Amino acid sequence: MAITTSESNNNNQATLEQIMQHIETLRQKNEIIRKQADGERTQWLAESERRRVEMEVEHERLRKEMAEARQRSDESMRQQEQLHKSNEELRAWMRERSNFRDSNISRRGAEQDENHPLARVIMEEAIPPHFLIPKVSPFTGEGDPEAHLKAFRAQMLISGGSDVVRCKMFVGTFSGSALKWFGKLPNAAIPSFPVFSRLFLERFAVNRPKQLQIADMFDMKQQQEESLKQFLNRFCDVSMGLTNPSKEMLVGAFVKGLRANPFSKSLIRAPATTLAEVRNRATIYIETEEAMQRKRLEERRPPPQEYKGKDIRRQVLETSSPHKRASRKFTPYNPPRPFDKKITKPMCP
Repeated sequence: MAITTSESNNNNQATLEQIMQHIETLRQKNEIIRKQADGERTQWLAESERRRVEMEVEHERLRKEMAEARQRSDESMRQQEQLHKSNEELRAWMRERSNFRDSNISRRGAEQDENHPLARVIMEEAIPPHFLIPKVSPFTGEGDPEAHLKAFRAQMLISGGSDVVRCKMFVGTFSGSALKWFGKLPNAAIPSFPVFSRLFLERFAVNRPKQLQIADMFDMKQQQEESLKQFLNRFCDVSMGLTNPSKEMLVGAFVKGLRANPFSKSLIRAPATTLAEVRNRATIYIETEEAMQRKRLEERRPPPQEYKGKDIRRQVLETSSPHKRASRKFTPYNPPRPFDKKITKPMCP
């Protein structure tokens, strides 16, 4: 009997150990599954955050493109209105100068007999039909004449047209004192567009900005919040105003204005010879700088929070409207108190 009891205890002990081993195996599998689920959840949250950031960036880009398109459309309408106004002023001035009494004279004969600064050859040639009018801001006599002339030539490259058409279109860009100056020119003083542009530049030469010197480039400094890409673009834009600058001095001015950073150290160790070489070498540093900036922004962004139980109710309460928040205010429960019995004296009849 004792042997049977011992064997039974041994069997129970073995069964218990098997059960414990099975439980431990199940616990380990459960822990592995939990870790995999946590990893998948973390990956899903990171992917959701990345998609959200990409959607925000895409939305901001589309918004900026729409704003730029709207601005370009408004600017185009404004330029067309100004050009139409300039043409009306020119027509009014031509009507004031005309002294014809015969109302039956044809328009062609009137243009030939009338005194006009443009030569007769220019006045006789008509503008082609469906000609694309250049979109140039009117010149009132106060801006830079050379910049206005360059903008007009750039637009005429798109519109096309002969030398005669250029003369007529250039008159349409005048307004204010510039149009008055054109009206006081002698008869047939403009036989071609090169002569017209030369007279125009000579008349408004005082409006030209100060000529940029190479010494002015040494005064340019990279600002504290200005990135390498922004400073390089600003430096290159300003340097375009120089006339035949020295390549070595231009590079020296850029290095002098650059803040202390890895790119400035590389330029000191291995000096560049041209500004084009500086732009090529700056590419990798600009990409690194932008990547680090994006990484810092991501690190500053708080991680997504989880709301459970009371946190969910608190979140719903905070994001709801004031009317709904007011409706959630409850009157505290006050239990009824026992009635205080007081001895009252009977009232006299």
